[in-house]
Amino acid sequence: MEKYNKLVCVFADHTIFNSNAVTKFEHLTGEHTVILYSLLLMNNLDNLKRSNLENEIAICLEKNDRDFLPKEFLDKNHNLIFVDKITDNESIDMLNGSYFENYSSNLLLRVETMGISAGTYDKIFNLLSVEDEVIVIGKTVQNRVTFIGFNSIKNNFLKSLLVKKYNYDKILKEIAKRDVFVHTLDDFELVTTFEEFKNLYYQLSKKDSLSYCSQEMHERFTNLFIEYKDQLK
Repeated sequence: MEKYNKLVCVFADHTIFNSNAVTKFEHLTGEHTVILYSLLLMNNLDNLKRSNLENEIAICLEKNDRDFLPKEFLDKNHNLIFVDKITDNESIDMLNGSYFENYSSNLLLRVETMGISAGTYDKIFNLLSVEDEVIVIGKTVQNRVTFIGFNSIKNNFLKSLLVKKYNYDKILKEIAKRDVFVHTLDDFELVTTFEEFKNLYYQLSKKDSLSYCSQEMHERFTNLFIEYKDQLK
């Protein structure tokens, strides 16, 4: 298949919708943990739709979630992909052959990511829209990787990136072995613990958060925060 346009693949490397198998956040119930992941995924997709991109969207989840996908994500415009584990060799081979190789630019985005505005998506793909081999990395202040964008990448190299546990310094060392341009974008957030959930509560209280979390999404997150108002003080 001829390479066509751009692909954004939002992925989870663990169960997020099956309340029987999800790893609960401290203080949160299994049901509310699932709701939180739903909101994080929905928010990233919402910002993506608000961008100026013409792109394909894929949601890559573990097979444990296949029968538990919320109806909001049953969209014919989304490619739903279910794998045993995205970091497994077989899963990466499948994603590469069936998806990544068919697009000129790709973005792998962790579902727990917060802080990517519509303009950030535009910036990422502008950086990737060159003939040279380019990698764009998003990271938190703690040097944890939130996304990796690439326009030309070999199978084995992609495997090595994904198994570095999203550690920015380790991934940079791996990239240094290749002749590739690297761009790093900073100040994104991950929501993987209750403390980070608490930080999200404070971040969304700031006016500038509307650039990456619409008023509608604010209200949805607020409904969840209300359930834990005592713990969030």
